[in-house]
Amino acid sequence: SSYPWQGDIKLNFQPQQPVNFTLCLRIPGWTQGQPVPGDLYHYADDDGNAVELQVNGEPVTLELKQGYAQIQRTWQAGDVVELKLAMPIRRVVSHPAVQANVGKVAVERGPLVYCAEGIDNGEHVLDAVLADDVALHAELAPDLLNGVVVIRAAELTLVPYYAWSHRGVGEMAVWFERAL
Repeated sequence: SSYPWQGDIKLNFQPQQPVNFTLCLRIPGWTQGQPVPGDLYHYADDDGNAVELQVNGEPVTLELKQGYAQIQRTWQAGDVVELKLAMPIRRVVSHPAVQANVGKVAVERGPLVYCAEGIDNGEHVLDAVLADDVALHAELAPDLLNGVVVIRAAELTLVPYYAWSHRGVGEMAVWFERAL
């Protein structure tokens, strides 16, 4: 797979002989509309994320048990499991009790939170605004930080939060004002 940049995951089975066991595949909370457990954060939009699961090209009903899709069967050489996790760009907002984030939004794509760095956006990213109606686009940047997906939003370029400060010291912001 190319996860976390793409949500298509394929497992190819090649056991020496058929073997019966339950395969458990973690289905992340973000695919179920929940950035983290609890009510600290939620998505600003109500768009659900699609999860598709197939075995040998046949759809499997997604039944979660403690966050895992479980497939019990006798696995044979040549069996293929495909898990497709939709990875839309989502705006995240905090619980209203987090006063520092009132009126602000963060950006997430799949399992990754994004940030703006001064090196990509000039000075004063701490003052950046990301209005709700600004379109967000994911773009592969193969030459940046050993290959990452960046998010472009009008005048703003966002990189995965885990990668900030790898290109020098400067301002960085995760939370952006939603409007002036």
